[in-house]
Amino acid sequence: MPAVLLIFILSIWFSPVWAEPLALSQSSLSTPTDQSLWRSLPALTTEPTFAKLQSTITQAQPVDTTQGGKGAYGLRLELKSLHQAQATWFVNLKANYLDRGWGYWQSSSGRVLKLDNFGQLQNQSVRKLHQQAFPITLNANEAGVLWLYVEAKKFPTAIDVEVFSSNLFYKQLFWENTITLAAIAVMLTLALLALFVYVHTSNPVTLACSGYLGLHGFGWLAASGALDFSSLGTHVNPVYWGILIFPFAIAAACQFTKYLFNCSSNHPRLAMFFNVFSWVCLALGLAMPFVPFSLSFLISHVIALVWVPTSIATGISMLRHQDFRAKYYLVGNLFYGAALLLYVLLHVIKLPYLGAAEVFVVIALAIDCFCILLALLEWLKMQQQEFHRSYKMSRVDQLTQIGNRHAFNEHFDQLKKQPYCLVFIDFDGFKAINDQLGHSHGDRFLIRAAQAIKARIKHWGLVFRTGGDEFICLLPLRKKTDIATVTTEIKQLLSEVEIELAKTGWEDAALSFGIATSFESKNPSNCLSLADQRMYQHKRDKMTHHDLKR
Repeated sequence: MPAVLLIFILSIWFSPVWAEPLALSQSSLSTPTDQSLWRSLPALTTEPTFAKLQSTITQAQPVDTTQGGKGAYGLRLELKSLHQAQATWFVNLKANYLDRGWGYWQSSSGRVLKLDNFGQLQNQSVRKLHQQAFPITLNANEAGVLWLYVEAKKFPTAIDVEVFSSNLFYKQLFWENTITLAAIAVMLTLALLALFVYVHTSNPVTLACSGYLGLHGFGWLAASGALDFSSLGTHVNPVYWGILIFPFAIAAACQFTKYLFNCSSNHPRLAMFFNVFSWVCLALGLAMPFVPFSLSFLISHVIALVWVPTSIATGISMLRHQDFRAKYYLVGNLFYGAALLLYVLLHVIKLPYLGAAEVFVVIALAIDCFCILLALLEWLKMQQQEFHRSYKMSRVDQLTQIGNRHAFNEHFDQLKKQPYCLVFIDFDGFKAINDQLGHSHGDRFLIRAAQAIKARIKHWGLVFRTGGDEFICLLPLRKKTDIATVTTEIKQLLSEVEIELAKTGWEDAALSFGIATSFESKNPSNCLSLADQRMYQHKRDKMTHHDLKR
């Protein structure tokens, strides 16, 4: 112990560059003012003793900043508690990527205390997402020196040091962790919703949307340190996964954008760009785990710098093309793009304190994900409207606006297990109307006839136009005894149709019909054939009766 104390005294005496003691108050956050706190160290393979760490840091050269650096750094920071009783403080390091962290507290009384290990490879779950924090308990008015060792593959920003009182630390811990996890939960939940839609629609735009949202959400979940639990072992640092996943997230974003705006058919050059950029991102993403992390870090930042202006420009361009799905897409990417550019900028230059910049990014990304889902819903709404329009056009006769043969077949199939009645109708004299008056008059006649039939049988069933002047009425039955009632009623209603047509100027256009039921036929085809035969028999009977009258 005397030797340790002697080293401590000599290091202070011969090291005028050490910072002034940092005063710790329970009511405020304490931050060192000296910008050259850190010293570049050789990487250590095993946990150092206090004497080893102290001598290594003491002999090392200070650095202006750790921003952009990699490897190992050491810190010597003098602290002094102003509290009149024993108190626990939290040392917070703004270092998102951190493999190993070791530390010791050396009291002015000579007491040396080993601190909790920190870093993702130390089997210690992070307390504060996106950062590193550990507690240190000081006695009343205790002063001394904090010795720290940190190691990582990359330090994107300067490792700022903050010392919180317990009260302030837990308040900030609650808000930053809650906001981060809530934003990530929003991303993952929306991704699951998009995946659910894909399962039910098999539409590639929903799968691309799920990949866009889910990969971003999982990437930031890993990058925040939320996956840092002991079961991952001591050889895998999941925080780096955020950078490694990012290219795949952008590849999914490219495909989502392509499908969202129907680029393949409406904007082929843009579709080609998104396809090429997707393949580039996928290739880079597959290669990144096998190259130094600093290179992977650079690649992801370049991808971000390409994607942000591309997505914003695409949103603006689509708005100019009156594609109003772009309003959600553009708003979301403006939020995310601004936050992402700020995040990239923080890795290039030193900016004033902004808190945990990653929190701003995940909030902006959560907003972007919500807007992206709104754009997807708008796309699905438009697709549904187009489907209904196409469905209606394929099943509705465009002239008479009643069901066509395709619609009849669908309804007919639905009644196979239920008794039914078929009425086959054909108009006499329709060819004469076309030949003598023209097809426009023939069209008006068909429209009027269809309206008259539909109006009279609407409480009994449906009417369909299945040919030029051929109509079929499909009437559900409940039991066999309904046949006589239905047959009598239908004959009366069709007679009324003839009378109405005669009153509206179509005196020579009578109708012939045949009625058949499922009770007197073996199958639907046989029933339809029977109704058709009876219609022709009715037509022949009328012609014979007309000849006899003459």
